[in-house]
Amino acid sequence: MSNVTSVLHKVGRFHTQEEIDARLDSSWRWLGLSEGSWVLLGSCIGGVLLSFLAILTAVEMRTARVRAVDDESEDEDPKLLSPRGLQIARGTHAPDPGYFQRAVFCANRYGNNFALNTDLAVRGAVVCVFCGATFVFPWLYCWQFRSWDMSYVVVMLAFTLWKDLGSTVALAWSGFGGTMLAVANCWLMFGLYPHGFDGDNHDAVRFGWVDFLVFSWLVINLDFATNAKMFALSWQAYFTMCFLNPQDATVFSEGFSNISLTCAESAAVMGSILGIAAALLCSLFPTTISALGMAQDLAVQIAWSHGELLVQLADHGTAKQGQQETTTFFAELKQLRKQTLQLEA
Repeated sequence: MSNVTSVLHKVGRFHTQEEIDARLDSSWRWLGLSEGSWVLLGSCIGGVLLSFLAILTAVEMRTARVRAVDDESEDEDPKLLSPRGLQIARGTHAPDPGYFQRAVFCANRYGNNFALNTDLAVRGAVVCVFCGATFVFPWLYCWQFRSWDMSYVVVMLAFTLWKDLGSTVALAWSGFGGTMLAVANCWLMFGLYPHGFDGDNHDAVRFGWVDFLVFSWLVINLDFATNAKMFALSWQAYFTMCFLNPQDATVFSEGFSNISLTCAESAAVMGSILGIAAALLCSLFPTTISALGMAQDLAVQIAWSHGELLVQLADHGTAKQGQQETTTFFAELKQLRKQTLQLEA
C-alpha cells in the first residue's frame, strides 16, 4: 500500500493549488457543490447500482438455467431432454464449471478446484497486464494522469477478487467503505485547515494528532470488517502525514463541496471504483463464478444421493445387503452429511 500512496502523492502534485483553485472557479456549481463533487457522487452511486444490477443479472440467469432444466425433467421422453437435463434425469449430474475451466484448464483431468483457481488467476492477470500496459504504451497513456492511478486498481483487485461473486462483492463493499471513511475524514481535515500545518499554525498540528488518534481508535474498536479497517487506517495514515508535513506539496480538496478530481483523495475514490469494477468483471466474465451455482449443483447431487441411500436403506432393512454393502452404505451416508454441511455453508 505504501507504493500506491507514493504514486498518489505524485497524482496530487500534477497541479498546484493555484491551478486547482482556478479550475474550481471556472467549473460549474449546483446546489453549492462543485463539478468534481457531483462527478464523484455520481460515480459512487453509479458503481453501487451497477454492482446490484450485476448480482441480480447473474442470479436470474443462473436460476433461469436451472428452472429450464427442471421444466425439461418433467417430460417423460428422455429423447427430448438436453444433455444437462438428461444427466439430472439419470442421476449422473455433475457440476458444470464452464467452458474455459472444462476445456482450457482441464477440470475433468486436474479437478474443479485447480481449474477454478487457475481461471481466477488468469482473469486477474489479464486486468493486471492491462493496468501495467498503461505505463508502457503511449496509446494507453490516456488511462494515466487523471483523477486515478492504475496501480491502485491492481491493489483493489488483489484485495477484492475472490472465489465467488458474493464474496467479491462483500470485499468490494468493505474495501470501498474503508476508503470512504478515510476520505471523508480527509475532507473534514482539509476543510477546517485547507493547507494543513504550514509551519506556523500549531492548532493544525494538535488537531491533526487528535483527529488521527480518535479516527484510529474508532476504526479499530467499532465492528467494521477487517478489510475495511485495513483500507481506512492505511489511507488515514497517508492523509495525516501529508496534513502534518509543512514541506508537503500534495493538494487535497477543501471539503466535500469543493472537490477537484485532480486532488489526491479523489484518486483514492476513483481508483477504488475502477478496481471494484474490474473485480466484478473478473467474476462475471466470461463465465459467472457464483456460490449460488455451486450450491445448486451440490443440491442436485445431494437430492440424488439421498434417494439412492433410501433405496439402500430399504434393501438393508429387508436383509438383502451383506457386510460389504453395509459398510459402503455408511460411507455414502457420511459423504452425504459432508455435502449437506457444504451446502449449508
